[in-house]
Amino acid sequence: MNQKENREEWETIFRGILFIADANKHFNSQTLILPAKNAVISAIGDAVSHLFNHENKRVDLESPHFEQHFSVYSSDQIEARYLLTPAMMERLVDFVTKAKNRISLSFIDNNVYIAMSSNKNYFEPALFTSSDSLESVQAIAQDLQFVIDIVSDLDLNTRIWTKH
Repeated sequence: MNQKENREEWETIFRGILFIADANKHFNSQTLILPAKNAVISAIGDAVSHLFNHENKRVDLESPHFEQHFSVYSSDQIEARYLLTPAMMERLVDFVTKAKNRISLSFIDNNVYIAMSSNKNYFEPALFTSSDSLESVQAIAQDLQFVIDIVSDLDLNTRIWTKH
């Protein structure tokens, strides 16, 4: 008599850091900011955004430098520009340069969601290294500082508008 084994299987759907913060602004739209390396990726972004929400349309912004790094899709063109001020676009370009990884963002339900793809195992000691060695502790402290710096790098702790 053969019985199936009850086995748990894991599949990685995202590798990197997912960061969620209060956007410090009130908005009703959904705005997606995807990496844009070339026209093919931009076309894929168009297709993907329509799969998730038929209301999202590509937003053309006034910053060619920003659009070299990102493609923006939103259900409300005006709110997308409200969220992506020239200063915020500049901070995002600086951040993606600092992070040296692909960054995606979304503004949904008054929060900002930041996904940074990476193959690095953040907050884990290196294999074959003692987890309490100075090297391991320093590496984890650097990872933690990088995540904490997201708040200051993107100026997420400044409340300019009062939320209702």
